[in-house]
Amino acid sequence: MRRFFYILLTNHLLFSILWAGYAQAPLYDLDEDYTHLLRRYELKGKHWDTLWHYSQLPASRQAILNLLQDSSRFTSAADRFNRHYLQKDNWEQSDSLAQLYERKTEQGFWGQFYRQPAALYSARVPSFCVVVNPVLDLQVGKDSRLETWTYQNTRGVRLRGTIDRRLSFFTYLTDTQARYPLYVQEYVDRYRALPHEGYFKDGDRPSPTTYDFLTARGYVVFRLLPSVELQFGHDRNFIGYGKRSLILSDFSAPYTFLKLTTRVWKLQYQNLFAEMVADVSEADGLRPKKYFAFHRLSTHLNPRLEVGLFESVVFGRQGGFELHYLNPIIFYRSVEQHVGSPDNAILGGDFRWMALPRLALYGQVVIDELVVSEIRSGKGWWGNKQAVQLGLHYVDVLGIDNLDLQAEANMVRPYTYTQDALTKAYTHYRQPLAHPAGANFYELLGALRYQPLPRWRFEGQVFYIVKGEDRRGENWGGNILLDNRTRMQEYGNRLAQGVRSTTTLAELRASYQPYQNVFLEASYLWRQFSQETGTRSHTSFVSVGLRVNAARRRADF
Repeated sequence: MRRFFYILLTNHLLFSILWAGYAQAPLYDLDEDYTHLLRRYELKGKHWDTLWHYSQLPASRQAILNLLQDSSRFTSAADRFNRHYLQKDNWEQSDSLAQLYERKTEQGFWGQFYRQPAALYSARVPSFCVVVNPVLDLQVGKDSRLETWTYQNTRGVRLRGTIDRRLSFFTYLTDTQARYPLYVQEYVDRYRALPHEGYFKDGDRPSPTTYDFLTARGYVVFRLLPSVELQFGHDRNFIGYGKRSLILSDFSAPYTFLKLTTRVWKLQYQNLFAEMVADVSEADGLRPKKYFAFHRLSTHLNPRLEVGLFESVVFGRQGGFELHYLNPIIFYRSVEQHVGSPDNAILGGDFRWMALPRLALYGQVVIDELVVSEIRSGKGWWGNKQAVQLGLHYVDVLGIDNLDLQAEANMVRPYTYTQDALTKAYTHYRQPLAHPAGANFYELLGALRYQPLPRWRFEGQVFYIVKGEDRRGENWGGNILLDNRTRMQEYGNRLAQGVRSTTTLAELRASYQPYQNVFLEASYLWRQFSQETGTRSHTSFVSVGLRVNAARRRADF
């Protein structure tokens, strides 16, 4: 009966969507460099855009064009180049931009390609638009800990478009063969998961492992009402303004989700319902499922201050999605208690404040469980599970054009995000839904970006992570895949307990953009890992590469 009701509800919703709609723009694909440009030009304004809330990513391409309208944000030659870059990348959202950038090409077969600088092939008529681009990510590198070369060979296609101005769609399909630095291989061996990806095949041992995987992401977006849009697809999401997110990050594999976003006045309300994978094994067969429900309300208390409140719950059910959690406005904690409190409910908040011109402070607070009396007692009760983030974003540092600084601190207490089963842990495909380090750690990081010339970009970043690891058979609260009933003690818990481990990672990167969405780059990464038991490793890794319509793959853990 429950399954029948769920199917009936879904069909009713989809038919309603098909019969009601308004102009709808597709979303941009998650890309840290692209997101940085949006953050930068937001911060160069006099106040936040109260209509669009860029803390919930990916954002609408129409929102990007709205951000570009204020020419006072684009003061340097590099800024004006970036403005044209973003306009070219979102040309189909504007008749004037489509005409401005259209190339007059010869007739015939070859004349159908690159009529727009940011589209291998495109078609745009009043009732339909499609943009097709190739995807290429070729990297080669040398890790000091490996005798063989590392590499990445990614090829594919990405496609987006709109139909009848009521529906937008996006798809990204690539095939990858890769050999990554040894510290990434060690992560895969330990957690049986490849960061950012789902199913993968690895090569034979004992030679350095190679990985082979397909990446398939995509979605459709419907405009139900002028202020309400619905998105259904298989992809990732990101909440926050930091390099990390303690609420919901894009570190894990893509997942299937239904997202409802409502924008009215100064408010934005988002509902996210997802089906995820609880665990994986080498044997073929249906993988155990888990489910995720998430609400977030954000508002601008004044033109310079944005705040948000969220709640989420992770749960597993034999019969499928728990219908109680489909209510888009109810308080999840009360529902969890109503059904017997078997699930993992988390709540918290975030903020962003434009403290000074070109300088913003941001932060997040996550409460997995909180008993005030236990905090006051100071006894280190295991169940006080919280996470905190505080960061700073400063653009045009000291008046130097296109020199941007970001600094951030993250802290997650032991056993945060954990539960008594993987079907309730804050994970997907054995990867954290929030910070890559899981729990029981603190982190300091900084990033400096500089664009001295329009086509040249340089970046340096440093990460310092102190985490409590486990000895064999122990559970000190850092591995969020473990059952928290196997904890070592009820009281006396402290941050980074267990085997104290320190990771220091520094990276330098130079990038040159000869054409639209084509990047030639070189990078150097230095990473040192040490434990109080005496275990140590040192990585020195240099790489060069070519990216075409592809986001840079991050390995900053």
